[in-house]
Amino acid sequence: MAVRSKTTQRGEEMRALIFDAAEEMFLAKGFDTATQREIAEAAGIEQGLLTYYFKTKKELFEKALERRLQATFNLQHAALQTLLKKTGGKPVVEDVLQAYSNPVLNAVLKGDRGILFAVQLTQIRLPSNTDSELLTAAEALYAPLRKAFVDALVAALPHASRKRLDMGFDAFEAIYFALFTDRRGGIDMPLWQSTPASRKFIVNFGAAGIRGMATPR
Repeated sequence: MAVRSKTTQRGEEMRALIFDAAEEMFLAKGFDTATQREIAEAAGIEQGLLTYYFKTKKELFEKALERRLQATFNLQHAALQTLLKKTGGKPVVEDVLQAYSNPVLNAVLKGDRGILFAVQLTQIRLPSNTDSELLTAAEALYAPLRKAFVDALVAALPHASRKRLDMGFDAFEAIYFALFTDRRGGIDMPLWQSTPASRKFIVNFGAAGIRGMATPR
């Protein structure tokens, strides 16, 4: 087995330090407002060292987001695979939606700021001047996971049109991502104050909508 050099290890540690500082700054201010100088200060390093590893703020944002998105998708994929194994590939709709939402919600409620960064930044504070490129990159990472969940819905409702199930899952995603905003309809209700009952309601609401949209092929 190859042994990492001290230089390689130091580089990885420095990138992780910069990523962590950048996540907090982007969460607090969004891409457009956060500056490289502020990120460097938060990381406790000189700005020149930051730009040595990441030439531009856009590059730093993309790499940080990619790191966290992959970790987020891995949680959801693992939950789905566990469900499919447990049910012999014949899940019910509610369980599919819980496999999608619960791993991420649980991680954030336990204080995982990295997962929160991944979800909030892709949905709420994408950089205004680069969102098209970033969305394309994020969607490429997300596409296999999304397909797997729609496949699971097809297995749960084999009589239904895949197109309709796909549309229903789109609607559920919109509800799910709304959990990560601080205000909905003028009412303060941040994610970390949500209750198991409210989360169950959202899953049941989404499942009812998906069943309602299901039509014979």
